[in-house]
Amino acid sequence: MPIRPQRLSPLLAGLTLLACAALLAACLPVMAPTPTPTPTRHAITPLPARAHGVPIDGWLGQIFSYQLPSGFDDYFQRAGETRPYGITGLDLDIRQRIAELRDSRRVVRLKGTLYDNVGDVEGRRIVVSLLRVGPNPTPIPTATATPVPATATPTPTVTSTPKPTTSTPPPATPTGQPVTGGLDLPSPTWTPLPTAPPTPIVITDWRGEYFDNIGLTGSPTTIRNDLAINFDWGDGSPVPEITADRFSVRWTGAFFFAGGDYRFEIYADDGVRVLLDGFVLVNEWHDWRDTIYTNDFLRLSPGYHTITVEYVDYGGRARIWLRYSPIDRFPHWAAEYFRSTTLLLGDHALSRNDPEVNFDWGFGSPDPNVPVDDFSARWTRTLTLPGGDFRFWVRADDGVRVWLDNMLIQSEWNDGFKEVSTPIYGLASGYYPVRIEYYDRQGQAQIRFWYDYLGASPGPVPQ
Repeated sequence: MPIRPQRLSPLLAGLTLLACAALLAACLPVMAPTPTPTPTRHAITPLPARAHGVPIDGWLGQIFSYQLPSGFDDYFQRAGETRPYGITGLDLDIRQRIAELRDSRRVVRLKGTLYDNVGDVEGRRIVVSLLRVGPNPTPIPTATATPVPATATPTPTVTSTPKPTTSTPPPATPTGQPVTGGLDLPSPTWTPLPTAPPTPIVITDWRGEYFDNIGLTGSPTTIRNDLAINFDWGDGSPVPEITADRFSVRWTGAFFFAGGDYRFEIYADDGVRVLLDGFVLVNEWHDWRDTIYTNDFLRLSPGYHTITVEYVDYGGRARIWLRYSPIDRFPHWAAEYFRSTTLLLGDHALSRNDPEVNFDWGFGSPDPNVPVDDFSARWTRTLTLPGGDFRFWVRADDGVRVWLDNMLIQSEWNDGFKEVSTPIYGLASGYYPVRIEYYDRQGQAQIRFWYDYLGASPGPVPQ
């Protein structure tokens, strides 16, 4: 009798279909879920090759990030301003620190360079060379201990010796044991040792303020007492805290004067200003090298007077000195003679008063302390001139230079004999510092300086 196939029950059919689906899933490759792309920050546009920046120092503010997909990265919001500044670090460490402080609301102080017209936030970017962080504005909550309820058995009181605070974390709570009061034990914080107060700066001579910029701006990086203004730093830096180039210094001192007429001389490479009780004696704030500026202050009252000297170095060699003396010592021409042709202080032979600059030494010497050849001299004084037109003359063998009111009017710094003149018209009446520099190479040695008054100027005399 043939066997008839039996009809499968619905339960058996369902199980068969489920087994087939499981077998089919095992044979297919596993499909990993598609990850959600993480937005990345925009790369900062590099600075142009010839971008010129402005030094900044001591700017306070906060660091924020733009909402993506903005084309910019971080920006700096300066305190009291609404316009943002693009910001990046000078090196990897500073860039990492900026990233850590991003949107933290921490107040920071910046030092660096500000660039305009560059591809950043509103065309401005700060390249940070130094970054300091202020205190955390959000106070850290402190957990309050919950008292343990008293038990039936009294516990003896034990006086414990307080342990010093360390950075070792407390022992972990055993697994399954709840913390009393439902509070997590706070991690101990490191308490820094109290900082000793800074040693006060005692100023007995010149108060020297040194700035890491060319504008005497911001807070000085170093303040110290300087015995005298007489420095030759060469190509180096005056103090370790500032760079070797593009720095400025201000010296201030109050000194006693006996009264009378005084001559001030300042030598600088590069720019310099000299003020006496706020009155400007010298104002030569520019990039120039190896120059002596002279001016006289007449009828100075006896007592203490404040001298301010401001100096800037734009690059290269940095040196400066200041000296002043009563004109009574040199009532005519204050003369200085040197044992070389370079007018160096180290070759100074003697100083004296010369009634006039009119010498013909022939093959001889101005003084036994001065050689007959290869010597130099400098004469300075203040002339009282009426207003009008003048012609200034000089005759020399060999080189000669003449300054009137710190303006070079004659420059013949070469060997050989010469006689030259320079007309100056419309000179206002007043006091005019004059400086003459001379050198003799070999052979004949002579020098003469004089001027002719051509009369009152036909036009108005400038004041």
